[in-house]
Amino acid sequence: MGTNSGDFVENRRFFRVTDEISMMLKKVNAEYIKENFTDIPEHLEDGSLGAELEILNQECLLVLGRIERTSPDLVEYLKIVEHKINLLAQSIIKASNALAKTPLRHVSLSASGLECESDGPHSKGELLEIELLLPSSLASIICYAHIVYCRENTLKHKNHPYLIGMEFTHIREKDRELIIKHVVKRQMQQIRENKEE
Repeated sequence: MGTNSGDFVENRRFFRVTDEISMMLKKVNAEYIKENFTDIPEHLEDGSLGAELEILNQECLLVLGRIERTSPDLVEYLKIVEHKINLLAQSIIKASNALAKTPLRHVSLSASGLECESDGPHSKGELLEIELLLPSSLASIICYAHIVYCRENTLKHKNHPYLIGMEFTHIREKDRELIIKHVVKRQMQQIRENKEE
């Protein structure tokens, strides 16, 4: 995130990536967060099949590594089956998730917060519910954040008149891990794209 008027100094704890993602923002209050936030990592209840599949994919990698030493053909077959399941899940998620149909927004994303475009101005300290759809895994994440700054959008290809910086205040650790994995995947993709140019 950047600064607004020189009064905000960020201590970045996580890597950050510039990306375009589908997201929805909703202004909330502390009572709403208290009633709706749960740290229980049960993604299927809030409609995130993609998040649960991404977690299972990571667990499978560990097991596949052990199996590969004795049965490389079996591992190759299991990877094909996993890929088929992921393709079906992506199709289901895209068809059933309203978030997948929202326009993409320019973001600067890390596991501690994000900067994104906004239609209207926001006040410092304002609380928001954020629903993100991570394109790398189609994981849907619901978390809460407070506004750190709001300023005029000066991006070259802007879609909204304001930029807002937010710090996550309530996010499940499993969701934070999904964001970290997305950031790393996206950074690697951007490095490959830059090498090809």
